[in-house]
Amino acid sequence: MEDKQLVLKLKQFDAEARTFRGHLAVFNNVDKQNDVILETAFDKSLKENTTVPLLWSHDPSKPIGRLELAKDKIGIRVKGYLTEGVAAAEEAYRLLKEGVVKGLSIGYKTIKSKVKDGVRELLELRLYEGSLVVFPANEFATITDVKSEADLSDFKESLQRFLDADFSE
Repeated sequence: MEDKQLVLKLKQFDAEARTFRGHLAVFNNVDKQNDVILETAFDKSLKENTTVPLLWSHDPSKPIGRLELAKDKIGIRVKGYLTEGVAAAEEAYRLLKEGVVKGLSIGYKTIKSKVKDGVRELLELRLYEGSLVVFPANEFATITDVKSEADLSDFKESLQRFLDADFSE
């Protein structure tokens, strides 16, 4: 009987590890700063770039990953990637998993705005960064899902069954 060899290479198995989803900005609601973001506010920024740096509490000395951006009916939807090996990103991941940190916030420059009935309407914004925060200005700008480290247990069980299988003819 001839020995057969199985070669298995796993690349990017944990590509979804340390990721999260949520809304970085939410349209048409008044936040704690008495601002309201209109649906067109990010159109120009999103045409220029659909990825921005992810910071810890707007601190430019603490980049912890990146955000992929997309506009939907609610606001700016994000998929966040925490950078492996960055101490602050590892801490942020643990805080996200424990539900301690749930908020998102935008770092932006106001291009166009107007005040209507005492509320500042943000008409056009240049988005520079997104941040994980404990207390977001917009209570609806939150994390909705956090992916954990890749769980290899199902894979290991399947591989063991394969290795234990009798392939004799």
